[in-house]
Amino acid sequence: MADQPYQLAYLDADVWISALIGEPGRAEIVRPLLAAADAGQVKLVVSALMPLEVLGGRHQTRTQEQEDAALSIVTRSSNIVVAAGRAVVLRARQYRLAYNLATMDALHLASAVRGHADVFFTWNMDDFSRVGPTIDGISIGEPYWYGTPEIEGFALPDR
Repeated sequence: MADQPYQLAYLDADVWISALIGEPGRAEIVRPLLAAADAGQVKLVVSALMPLEVLGGRHQTRTQEQEDAALSIVTRSSNIVVAAGRAVVLRARQYRLAYNLATMDALHLASAVRGHADVFFTWNMDDFSRVGPTIDGISIGEPYWYGTPEIEGFALPDR
């Protein structure tokens, strides 16, 4: 995926996780995108179920700051939250069967389509390459921000 401008971005759970835990080599790529969303330069489309997957494991060690950041994914008023209703679930089932995607991967992709995202960002190109570079008008690829990288706003928690 070329670094083309976009207005609506869907971040797969692995992208959110990399930002929230400050994953080296990835968090700094996502930080400008999240700051741009905070600045109103781009909108983020998210599944209502995202907090279940992002830092959701019972054996995960996380700080309160990370927990608050994970919950803010769906409570931040600037984000477009897509309910996991019938249309999303049926589309997710189609994607799961057609592309052999994991259940949550299919759900996230269906949520991106339902939310009319321009791009679907994931670090999991091994699985999403089976889908192709686009699906239902959405480009699929690794995260990037096409604007000014010096935007401030989103603060990553300390590790």
